[in-house]
Amino acid sequence: VFQPNYRGSIGHAWKFSEEDDWDFAKMHQDVTDGVKAVLKTGLIDRNRVAIMGASFGGYLALTGATGEGELYRCAVSMAGVFDWEMIIKAKRDSDAFISHDYLLRKLGNPKLQKEKFDALSPINRVQQIKIPVFVAHGINDRVATIDQSAALVNELEKHKIPYEKMFKKGETHGFHKLENRVEYYTAIEAFLAKHLAPHANTAATVPAATGGI
Repeated sequence: VFQPNYRGSIGHAWKFSEEDDWDFAKMHQDVTDGVKAVLKTGLIDRNRVAIMGASFGGYLALTGATGEGELYRCAVSMAGVFDWEMIIKAKRDSDAFISHDYLLRKLGNPKLQKEKFDALSPINRVQQIKIPVFVAHGINDRVATIDQSAALVNELEKHKIPYEKMFKKGETHGFHKLENRVEYYTAIEAFLAKHLAPHANTAATVPAATGGI
């Protein structure tokens, strides 16, 4: 498992400029560079790598699937954000004015910067995905609403991209009930086992170790 601290991570933000703290493209590139560095060690099978994340990590997982599909065999997102214009609107409509204004100040105004928000949001590039995706979300999530993952599932279906989903009632930003966590990780284990299986032409020559994020 490779678990990177991309720029802006809690406890590390002081090392970078304020602009980097909200430069999502650079954070995505940090993950990509880290994966490529691990692959160069020869310690893992480059044909058996998955990308997985929750919340902003879920955003990075889908961004990796849309932009670096050749690196990964599958992707897993929990409570992710895929459309930044949608989340800004959701914050406004929920009367969370501080969060709404904060996002406007840090990210910009989607009404005035359409190209920027189109580039920020991997929901606009789902057609580029070539790997299976697992999508999980709590239906009562108020941080990143279920609308984010519902929209992603609609796009995956539209473009005939294989996916699995797990939407849970009574859960918020992540799964907190023990039974739901057990079900979630059991499903993830099966998903990874299925999609990270060795290719037939490499099974005899490549060690069984796997890599992931």
